[in-house]
Amino acid sequence: MKSNMRSTIVVVGPTASGKTNFSIKLAEKLDGEIINADSMQVYDGFNILKAAPSKEDMRCISHHLFGIVDLRKKFSVAEWLKLVEETISDIHSRNKTPILVGGSGMYINASLQGISNIPKINKKIRDKIDILLKEKGLTFFYNQLRLYEGQQKFKIKKNDRQRLIRAYEVFLQTGKTISWWQNKQVKNPIVKRPFKILLSPSKEILYPNINSRLEKMIDIGLIEEIKNYHSKNLSLELPSMKAIGINYFFEYLDSVRSLDEAVKLTQQESRKYAKRQMTWFRNSFSSDITYSNLFKNDKKFILNVVKAFNLL
Repeated sequence: MKSNMRSTIVVVGPTASGKTNFSIKLAEKLDGEIINADSMQVYDGFNILKAAPSKEDMRCISHHLFGIVDLRKKFSVAEWLKLVEETISDIHSRNKTPILVGGSGMYINASLQGISNIPKINKKIRDKIDILLKEKGLTFFYNQLRLYEGQQKFKIKKNDRQRLIRAYEVFLQTGKTISWWQNKQVKNPIVKRPFKILLSPSKEILYPNINSRLEKMIDIGLIEEIKNYHSKNLSLELPSMKAIGINYFFEYLDSVRSLDEAVKLTQQESRKYAKRQMTWFRNSFSSDITYSNLFKNDKKFILNVVKAFNLL
């Protein structure tokens, strides 16, 4: 059977909803292998803060595309898609089940819908962007892009550094706005036959779990982990350093704020992120199965998912 005729399980849900635990239990039942679809977990490091699968988890079940990119490097959705496509094909060729797992809407959407064929940005343009950023600042990019796009159509937020830089370099390279490219040409999706599962606990259940999870992270060594990376003089402007909480804990180590403040701000931002995730899933992800709770070793649910998948 051709690999593009085989199904791929796609597991999504907000942060702290139990995706890692669920995907491992499911992989055990379906002879599956897990593929990362989290934009922060592709980077090496900060494993406690990012709730990455443990070494024990990875010994039990094959995991792919976790911690594969150096913290100092940039990594695009297109690069991720290429690796995912190769990984899915390899897993299918061995008659196993690929299980794509994550909470990054951009990654999930790209795998299911495809991405725009935006030309590669050359070094000359990137160097020009760096100079303009230093001389005129991010607000200049924001104002220029709003002018080109039209104020009503322009959707990127004023403080979204990464997306503003990306949009401006695309404009300088091509003379077209990034939204023009996004609407114009699309590469084919790489997940041909998705079986989509959504973990969707209510906020009344999820938010306390987000709070308690961070407290558990501190108990198992989060502060020591943060200290280790703080000593490496990594710029907070790097894409890899956008994981929630890094900036607050760095400020704690720099004596800018207390540990209690860093914890509370990280919990607050994580709850806000979960809310945005849940909104995206409701509006943009049509699931085959939805689980309206935190996943905590619900064997009956696992069996129901296995039965449904085997009927495909």
